[in-house]
Amino acid sequence: MKVRTLENHQLPRSKAYLFTDSEIKHLFESISEICLFKSNHQFWFDKTYNCKAPKIKGVAVLTLAISKLDNSIFLHLYGCDKNILSKVTPNDLSDYLIPELNRWLKENLVLNEQWERHRMILAEVNGSSGDLKFHYIEG
Repeated sequence: MKVRTLENHQLPRSKAYLFTDSEIKHLFESISEICLFKSNHQFWFDKTYNCKAPKIKGVAVLTLAISKLDNSIFLHLYGCDKNILSKVTPNDLSDYLIPELNRWLKENLVLNEQWERHRMILAEVNGSSGDLKFHYIEG
């Protein structure tokens, strides 16, 4: 599996990304290549999507998208305060987040051949409880 890093920012010590580079390689080991963005800014909705922006109440920690043009896979990680990430338990990752990302990716790689619009999944963390929530964006 090849990780092509397109953007990589150093974060302040108070922030971190949801996944390390080695966790990304393990998580997406069945994929031949993934394009990685590691941002030091917050998520912003791309107005070129032909749909309403998701209502984010927590903190966006990642987006996963598939290019309509060539099936390239893009993982965008957003720097987040460590105290918020510490509320996400390993069980939340292994039992909920990772299976949902894998399910979405497999389903959408197949659908992408017939689909005319871009698709993205966005994961957010509730800052007070650590609960994970997904937004499915098509446009």
